[in-house]
Amino acid sequence: MLDGTSAAKGAATATPAGDRWGQQRDSAIAFKFLAGPVVFLLLITVYPLVFAVWTSLRSYWLFAPDRTEFVGLENYLSLFNDSLFGETVIRTTVYAGGSLVLQLGLGYCLALLLSHDHWGFGVLRMLLVVPVLLTPAVVALMWFYMYDPNIGIIQFLGSALHLPVRPWLSDVGTAMAAVMVANVWEWTPFAFLVFVAGIKSVSPEILEAARVDGAGAWAIGRHILLPLLRPVIAVVALLLAIDDLKGFDLIFVMTSGGPGVSTYTLPIMIWNQGFGSYQMGTACAVALVLLVIINLFVWALKNVLQRPAAQ
Repeated sequence: MLDGTSAAKGAATATPAGDRWGQQRDSAIAFKFLAGPVVFLLLITVYPLVFAVWTSLRSYWLFAPDRTEFVGLENYLSLFNDSLFGETVIRTTVYAGGSLVLQLGLGYCLALLLSHDHWGFGVLRMLLVVPVLLTPAVVALMWFYMYDPNIGIIQFLGSALHLPVRPWLSDVGTAMAAVMVANVWEWTPFAFLVFVAGIKSVSPEILEAARVDGAGAWAIGRHILLPLLRPVIAVVALLLAIDDLKGFDLIFVMTSGGPGVSTYTLPIMIWNQGFGSYQMGTACAVALVLLVIINLFVWALKNVLQRPAAQ
């Protein structure tokens, strides 16, 4: 009896040590599995960022990388003293902000209209998502030919309505709006798709109780669904804001920043500095300024969307 008691006590005291050994073994195995992906992630994120900062502080000509010299903040100072850079920052912010408002607003309204399970709504939802599946270059080419004053369908419809012929992409007053329309057309379905999923996750009892109390479709969408979907809206807004601020391919294919500088945004400036003037130091400086602007934009948007609804 005493031997059995002693054995039980020995097993009880040995168990914590065995657990610790098992936890250490599991941690070692997990570290072995995670070490490779973490190192790879650092190589493709941290190293390019450090290299971009290093390049932005130097006079770096693309075709003579061996003849670079340290210039400190000269690249940044030349940018901030350039009036074109300030105008480009404002233009980029207007383009991203206007696109974001339209994408969120249209996406939410379409989600309210088509989130029901009526006959045919599933097909409509599927068709509305098609623009997201296209690459931006394809979307840009499609809208480029649609805007063409000679063969474009937009001009054809305008002529049918006896409207004057207008070169949408070569007119300084309409080029930015025309590019924004293409951008909104491409990415509004993304917001729509996520909002539909969010609406369908809301408890039907809540919506039914609101209808019983006499709330209409607008009141439900404004006072019930909108507060409940604030986290969803925040995520969609952050993703779309980042994409709009760094959008390059759509503008480059449609206008290349023209006419003049009417659609000249920071991503276009980065390309022109790096692969037009071959000044990689200035290009990296602009890219880092854009990175700061994106972070400030996301921070402000996050604070606005996470503010309590009562405020």
